[in-house]
Amino acid sequence: MAKIEKCGVELLKWSREHFGSVKKELQLKRNMLAKAEIEAMQSGRNECVRQLKLEIDTLMDKQNRILRRPEGQWSSSNKEVADILVKYYTELYTPAAPIDPQETLLSIHTLVSAQMNEKLSAEFKAWEVHAAVKQMAPLKAPGPDGMPPVFFQKFWPLIGNEEFAMSLKVFSENSGGDKGNGARWRVGNGEDIGIWGTAWLPSTSDPKVNNPMGIDFPEIKVSTLINSHTRSWDVDLLKALFRPKEAQLINSIPLGSASARDKVIWPHTQSGIYTIKSGYYFLSRDRDLLDGGSYTPIPPKKLWKFIWSLSIPSKVRNFLWRAVKNVIPVKTSLVQRKVLTEETCDQCKMQPENVLHALWSCSCLDEVWMSNQVWSFRNTRTFLKKS
Repeated sequence: MAKIEKCGVELLKWSREHFGSVKKELQLKRNMLAKAEIEAMQSGRNECVRQLKLEIDTLMDKQNRILRRPEGQWSSSNKEVADILVKYYTELYTPAAPIDPQETLLSIHTLVSAQMNEKLSAEFKAWEVHAAVKQMAPLKAPGPDGMPPVFFQKFWPLIGNEEFAMSLKVFSENSGGDKGNGARWRVGNGEDIGIWGTAWLPSTSDPKVNNPMGIDFPEIKVSTLINSHTRSWDVDLLKALFRPKEAQLINSIPLGSASARDKVIWPHTQSGIYTIKSGYYFLSRDRDLLDGGSYTPIPPKKLWKFIWSLSIPSKVRNFLWRAVKNVIPVKTSLVQRKVLTEETCDQCKMQPENVLHALWSCSCLDEVWMSNQVWSFRNTRTFLKKS
């Protein structure tokens, strides 16, 4: 900071010595010029007028040196000034001769040796993941299942192998450019996207076109489905080639100009940019579905606002939020984590203990809920739709 402040002081000093207060001097000379012109009309002598105009031009040259054209005329229109500024700074930051970046890199001292790079590029080991888990704050950054780091730290001998396999899956599937199976194509002109076997439909469950025709015509691009004159989807062609649901999804994709390029995006974030957090949520959901578990979709934002606006103690509000997110460590979750082997409710001894059962539908809770007529609908309504 001291060097920056010193540089600012020196620049101000240089400006005063070379330019002074140009604005004030210009105003003074213009006032003198106005008086000199009146005197010149009365006396017929204009030497003073010519001298003052010359001095004003010199001051203006100091103030706006880059705004004078080569022929000596001043640029006044916005377009002319903009063109001069662009040209000036383009020439200022353009090297006189091409620079070989390799020569520049050779002059930079290497901090990462070949041996260090080999270690950084090596495959992850189980003890490294375990060490990272132990370094985490015990009660911070819970995962999608609601378990804080202290849970993994305590039960690592039981769940370590599973978590290590999950970690390897995250690292391997998300270290490349396509981010595993979670990435999607954003349609521009459609020239780079294959119709068959490519994830480009705006659907979370079925992003790829499922059609036997792809076997016979694997190289056809999405651009063939676009009317080049109207820059819209060829609806008749969509109806002929695709199932109604797929045709509707394709027709809902907005199209831009013909110069817009196709782009791979990450659809699980609003920005379309991949993040480790969104990748972890995506893979966790994917794993739950493959294991036969149930994935709880994220409730709408209105529900979150409602929960956090309730006038109740913060710990109760936080518990309600965890219950809605289905991240309370009930027995079904602990069995899935291989911490327990039995998921039957310890109270009623009848049904699996999931979040809904533990807080709402367990028969042992009848005395609690039926004590107030407000909850009389408990035996006639359900929160979840039966599959």
